[in-house]
Amino acid sequence: MKVVAFTGLPGSGKTEAVGVAEEAGFDIVRMGDEVRAEVKRRGMPLNDRNLGAVANEMREKEGMDIWARRCLAKLKELEKEMAGANAKEMEMEDAKGMEGAEEGTGEAGKAIHGAMQENAMHENNEKIVIIDGIRNIDEVETFKKNVADFILVAVHASPKTRYGRMMKRGRQDDSLSVDDLRKRDERELAWGIGNAVAMADIIITNEGTLEQFREKVRGILDEISR
Repeated sequence: MKVVAFTGLPGSGKTEAVGVAEEAGFDIVRMGDEVRAEVKRRGMPLNDRNLGAVANEMREKEGMDIWARRCLAKLKELEKEMAGANAKEMEMEDAKGMEGAEEGTGEAGKAIHGAMQENAMHENNEKIVIIDGIRNIDEVETFKKNVADFILVAVHASPKTRYGRMMKRGRQDDSLSVDDLRKRDERELAWGIGNAVAMADIIITNEGTLEQFREKVRGILDEISR
């Protein structure tokens, strides 16, 4: 299984990038969902202040990679699901191959069967899971230790561009003033997101139109999938 993780400061466009991947049919694991679930479990209102406080508290108590470790369980579940689906696919291809072997003669039939098995194995290697929300280098290292094929993609946009986007989108957990947005940046930079961005394998600049950005993301996903 290949894992592609997206990182970037708030409003950079990483969630939009993950949305493009989701539209293309990739499985998605959102790290922020783990934080939101913890906030809800505590019966707290779902807003930026509470999300930040809980995320920070858990990092201090259980380590900077706590949310990555929680997401690993989801990755393992997806890997099991994929393995099951692949096994069924292999059985179907195997049955077709045996039919071809019976209908064919000797080595020709075996060749058909072998080609189908090789093709199925190739497809298994193309399974990709997308992770949304890397915040620090500890999370990156945790994923790298537990995932054989890990790619980190950073999305970058200027503060002016990012703040404008966040004030327009009005998401429930977004801040609504420039001062609050700057504090949110400071909080995430303190977590180490700058180091994560610096260590990215791929960087996407998002200063143009939405469609231009989506096209960039589609191109990168296509290249990674090859």
